[in-house]
Amino acid sequence: MLQIDGVAPTFIKKPSIKQENDGKRLIFECEIKADPKPQIRWSHNSKVIDNTPRHKFKVQNDGALYRATLEVDNVSFEDSGKYKVTAKNELGESSATISLNFDSEEVPVPADGFKPAFTDRPVTRQSDDGKNIIFECRCIGDPKPSYSWQVFHEKNEIAMAGRFSSEVEEDQNHCYLIRFTIKDVKQLDRGVYSVLAKNKHGDSTAVINLNFDSSSKLINPEGKPPRFPQKPTISQKGDVLSMECILEAMPVADITWYHGQDRIEDGERFKILRKAISIDTYLLTLQISLPTANDGGIYRCHAFNPFGESNAHITLNFKANENERGFAPSFVEKPKIIPNKLGTLITMKCRCRSKPKPTVKWMRKKQEVTSSNKVALEVKTVDEDTYELTLNIKDPNADDGGSYSCIISNEFGESSATLNLNIEAEQETTKNAPIFVEKPHIVSLDNGKLVRMECKVKTDIKPDITWTREGRLLQETSKLKMTMTQEKDVYHITLVLKDPQTEDSGTYKCNIKNIL
Repeated sequence: MLQIDGVAPTFIKKPSIKQENDGKRLIFECEIKADPKPQIRWSHNSKVIDNTPRHKFKVQNDGALYRATLEVDNVSFEDSGKYKVTAKNELGESSATISLNFDSEEVPVPADGFKPAFTDRPVTRQSDDGKNIIFECRCIGDPKPSYSWQVFHEKNEIAMAGRFSSEVEEDQNHCYLIRFTIKDVKQLDRGVYSVLAKNKHGDSTAVINLNFDSSSKLINPEGKPPRFPQKPTISQKGDVLSMECILEAMPVADITWYHGQDRIEDGERFKILRKAISIDTYLLTLQISLPTANDGGIYRCHAFNPFGESNAHITLNFKANENERGFAPSFVEKPKIIPNKLGTLITMKCRCRSKPKPTVKWMRKKQEVTSSNKVALEVKTVDEDTYELTLNIKDPNADDGGSYSCIISNEFGESSATLNLNIEAEQETTKNAPIFVEKPHIVSLDNGKLVRMECKVKTDIKPDITWTREGRLLQETSKLKMTMTQEKDVYHITLVLKDPQTEDSGTYKCNIKNIL
């Protein structure tokens, strides 16, 4: 069943920064895919940015692709820190961050200095032996701020003890890394910790909440940096190979998968999935359809949130399946069904790797498909051990519909792929019922990015039209559009499928009725 009611916001292009006007203007930009239109919010050092003479927001869209920009004019050193952009619609929410760091020579620093500001949320870390807790945060300010820590236990302020220590390290000009350490941490250390940064221009405070569960395990409600507690696993079911990782993080982390140095995008062959197991634990999955030896190599799952980042590495090795003599056939791409613009030819096409060259057999309804005046079969070599397989059907009609299988084999093994795309129209046989004046056919548009299924019927009364796929009623979505136009007593009925994929294949029916 195909039912796509929209798309939750997803970052197609993470935030990037460019300079204009000799560095006096900064432009942050990113690209987001979403449907319906998302709400865009920018923040700087955890504070929401409002539209001001110095800050301007723009959002431009092309269909479901949105380009969001933030312009900052008259840039100064105070603008350094962490920027976050959040996109939200009724289907979900996603955010991305980028840090802006200056050397004092790159941008103006107010002659009299500026008040302190924390550029990152505090991070809580635990030593490997679990005995010590370290808080870390970054702060900017000129002149150099003074720092004081306060610890509250059940609202009672206590003084620093010997187990508590703090240090400040100048990370770069006007930017400072502040660390606070608790040695031999105990249950009684739970509570709210705050650091106050102060100079003559003002002050700023960062707060950390430290807590433990009944077993003395650290609980950090402020957040948790991403961590992969288990080794990733690889499994394969049918034509789908899955790589899975368990991730712990709070808040939810941004996930990016890489194959070698190449970033993997969610698409036809690759599916990127995330499933929440608990409030801070997730199952991350990368699925590869019809994997081949070309998919072998090192994969990396990168997780990032405001508290840190982590990577999981997976090695996928197909070499053992190939040798100098040869290897079993496998499909490199999912099969495609490509109609021509006039609907007079349908091409079923797929690619495979095989050594030696495979024997190719096409089947339909358990019967082998052979070449004829209507059907043409072809096997073409496109690269070393790589072949393109095509089945062409001339003047296709409803009788040609059904499930087709492409079976490839050689002495090392066998593989198969299935295609199924058909249009049928059900017509009432009652007297004066709608009559087809143009039978259903398929038209390919925009280089295959759109598929239009259409027909024309003649009737004296405007008909009711419904479309189904595999027996299930279809509704209009951002991917499916249905239209009906009238010219006298002839009605032109269309179903337009945007960006068709193999999973959109199936039996489509156009049901046409009127009151007669």
